[in-house]
Amino acid sequence: EQALIAGDFEGAVSALERMLLVDPKLPKIRLELGKLYIRLGSYAVARIFLEEVIMSGEASNKDQEEAKLLLDETKNAQNIIQFNNSFVWGLRVQSNANSAPKDSRIIIFGIPATLDDDFTSKGDYDAYFTMVSNVNIEDSVWENVNYTGSLVLYGNEHLDQTSLNAKLGSASAGFNIEDDIFSIPFTFSPYIDATYLRLSADELFYNYGGGSNLQININETISVLGKLERTLIRFNDLSKTGSETALNGDAIEIGFDIFYQASPFDILSCSLLFIDEDTKNRKDSSKINQISISYDKDLAGFDVEFLKDISVKIDFGASERDYQATDFLTDASQKRTDFKITSGMSVKYKFLENLHFSMLFQMVENRSNINNFDYKNNSATLQTEFTF
Repeated sequence: EQALIAGDFEGAVSALERMLLVDPKLPKIRLELGKLYIRLGSYAVARIFLEEVIMSGEASNKDQEEAKLLLDETKNAQNIIQFNNSFVWGLRVQSNANSAPKDSRIIIFGIPATLDDDFTSKGDYDAYFTMVSNVNIEDSVWENVNYTGSLVLYGNEHLDQTSLNAKLGSASAGFNIEDDIFSIPFTFSPYIDATYLRLSADELFYNYGGGSNLQININETISVLGKLERTLIRFNDLSKTGSETALNGDAIEIGFDIFYQASPFDILSCSLLFIDEDTKNRKDSSKINQISISYDKDLAGFDVEFLKDISVKIDFGASERDYQATDFLTDASQKRTDFKITSGMSVKYKFLENLHFSMLFQMVENRSNINNFDYKNNSATLQTEFTF
């Protein structure tokens, strides 16, 4: 009430949301939050709170009726076109930026050799920038349909290993259909996308394709996302007059994500990914099987003042990449199999509602049946994210 008198709507929202952290089953508080977000112009967020009041078995009839009236108002007032954007700046240090093998003794064309010092493990610093822009367009006729688009831009700059600098651009467009199957909510999202990646002064990679996602919310705590995508892959060796290489091909990607919200402060997710890539020369065709697990913990759940704006995330991943043909660098009958293990932890601090600072630590170990491709790399990153 004091915040409202002072015109501090954000302060009022913060006070009410802290009450929900203590007791999530307060429909009256959710109704008041819906009203506040309407006054702030955040209609999409307001609708979430108002719909929760309508569906709540603990809300009074009066509160439910008021929520329904307000929900109709938000639908009329909500912008047909909405944008959300994020900018990320980061500074990273890596122990083995060039992913050089652990041992300088390697095999080339079946002959033992020793790596030159320039190609052994090199630590380095790099700075990077990422911009993500998303647009959502509500259909004026079908309430359960909206159209989406996204643009991602990325670039980095190394201090020493400048051959590793990358410039990436990716765009996608599609639409979402939201409905119910046997009272189970789902979202079906077909899309098309394209990616451009320049790895160095003379290496260019791009792909284009499409796919679809299907997300099913089993209950309030568990949701499952399935993904199927087909991509055409193209490489251009710019040092050779832009000719396309034998690495060109296509890939089919199948993925599954499972999200479990154990509490308002704990989210556990597991992802499975299967990629079958077929190249023009067949020699570099490969299959990738990948699993990753992450745990997000919002420390506000401890109800300690200095922890209320801090969250922690722990990640673990493992992937196996199997080259379908022989590797001519070693035994003519031997296939190459890489097994990568990744683990990491990040700590995020919410300085402002739309400004976050993060520290990230990651360890990567790649093991292979060919010592040329064994490597380890540890990295530490400082990151700033601004959203609007």
